[in-house]
Amino acid sequence: QNTIFLGSIKDAYQGSFRDPNVWKEYIDEFDCKTGGEKNYKYDQEGYYRALASTKYGLCLRGGGPKCWRDIEYLALGCVLIITPGVDVKNFHNPLIENQHYISIEDPKEIQEKIQKIDAEKWNQMSKACQKWYKENSHYKGSIKVLEDIVYNKCQ
Repeated sequence: QNTIFLGSIKDAYQGSFRDPNVWKEYIDEFDCKTGGEKNYKYDQEGYYRALASTKYGLCLRGGGPKCWRDIEYLALGCVLIITPGVDVKNFHNPLIENQHYISIEDPKEIQEKIQKIDAEKWNQMSKACQKWYKENSHYKGSIKVLEDIVYNKCQ
């Protein structure tokens, strides 16, 4: 499938950024639990399988401007759809628009932007996402990033 968002709203603050009524009609598979619901659509393995079989993952701000789901998307080669309030620039090695993600201001832009990306470009983006994950979030890559930060701070 093209697009996915599997998540939850744990409190009113998080809910102020994740109104399901705004997004659900624009995302192929949209499941956002509210009010502490625990009956998730998938178990952990099914969740990762669903993300891995989807081309684009919707990134909605939650309790903060970064989300673990975004990192999971990257690891699985799911290209990010970045929405307002989601921070992808303040990593040691920032994500790059049109290489790791597409950016939208309004849900109506999703299909228009996706349709402009052909299979070859999507494959390049998907591989760039996985490469970024390996170099920045995977335990081996994150150690190198930490060493780089420490080394540069001590110089």
